[in-house]
Amino acid sequence: MSALLLSLLPLLATAQAEPYAMNDVGGSIELPAGWQPVENSWADWEIKAKSRDNVHMHLWLTPFQVEPTEGAVNVWTGMYADGLRGEGLQDVKATSFEVSTLEDGRTVGRVVLEFKIDGGGKGVGHFAAIPAAGQVVHIRTIGGSRVAKKVAKGLDELIAGFTLDKGPLDVQTGRLESSAGFAATLPEGWRAPLGKEMEAVREISAKVGENLDPDDCWVAIKPPPIGEVDLIWACQAEVHLPPVDEYSFEGVEAEVHDRYFGRSDKPVPHAEQVNIGDRVGFYYRPPVADLAVRLAISPYNGGQVVMWGFAGNLDESGLDAAMQAVLPTVEYTAEGGGQPIIGADKWLMHYLKYRTFSPAVLCPTLACGGVSLALVVLVLGRGRKNKYEDI
Repeated sequence: MSALLLSLLPLLATAQAEPYAMNDVGGSIELPAGWQPVENSWADWEIKAKSRDNVHMHLWLTPFQVEPTEGAVNVWTGMYADGLRGEGLQDVKATSFEVSTLEDGRTVGRVVLEFKIDGGGKGVGHFAAIPAAGQVVHIRTIGGSRVAKKVAKGLDELIAGFTLDKGPLDVQTGRLESSAGFAATLPEGWRAPLGKEMEAVREISAKVGENLDPDDCWVAIKPPPIGEVDLIWACQAEVHLPPVDEYSFEGVEAEVHDRYFGRSDKPVPHAEQVNIGDRVGFYYRPPVADLAVRLAISPYNGGQVVMWGFAGNLDESGLDAAMQAVLPTVEYTAEGGGQPIIGADKWLMHYLKYRTFSPAVLCPTLACGGVSLALVVLVLGRGRKNKYEDI
């Protein structure tokens, strides 16, 4: 029997070294020698394991692909500390955090936390944040202070044994364009969402009934290390407006206001007049509890460009700053600058209603009046006899 066990040892060692694949993570992790997964903890989105020296590890995910900058690592440090406190550990404090680059070029955020255990014991936790495809993978190892070196070594080995099938993905920043005929340039820190990230984005857009069809919209996010995402999108609405300028703004705004907020439970302030690209547009600040929301609308050849902004981590002033950075950059990309399609009858009504004293109205009116006066004089002149006619 002992000979049989000896013959099986190489096979057992090979089986133990087999990487643990996780579909949601988009990769796999190879546990160091002597580590075993905790029962029922291996899933597509996380895994927990334990070493013979009582060092514990946990791998989990946060949504949105975020580069491990110093600011992001600082935010993750707070998340790691809150997690330890939630497990009953006390006096949790960070002793170091850094951004480092691995030999294969991957950027990793590293954090070390110390804590106290009930009964007076001390412990240490080592944490790593690794960007993946549309998300961030977090790996931690924790243990008592007597195995502090093994806690640090364990994380190094786990990072070395962690592989991604793909990712992190390339991101698109700067100018975004919709095939519906409009584009804009994003401020710093904003980018187009990646595949997985659109699930969270559409949960927000559904609140205003928008499914963000890629043929009609461009979408931008400011991805957070943790928490809710900041979001701006612009989509086409195939509803054409009368001429909009500084003269007709209030009159047309009443029509736009009723279309978007006529059934609102709360009164919505009327729009502020803004420039959206090269034309006059509408800027709304609808009151939504615990959430900053903005709406900007401008006319163009396809109807309306409707731009929504939702704050996740930003406050109201931060969302306004982001929106107002985008609005001047809006381009209407159709031939001729995407000018609104407006019939002659609407232009006539526009001038008669809002620009009565415009030369476009006065000149034809005066010309018609002049012709009428001349005709009257001519008729009257013909009906009167010249008293010198007989001489």
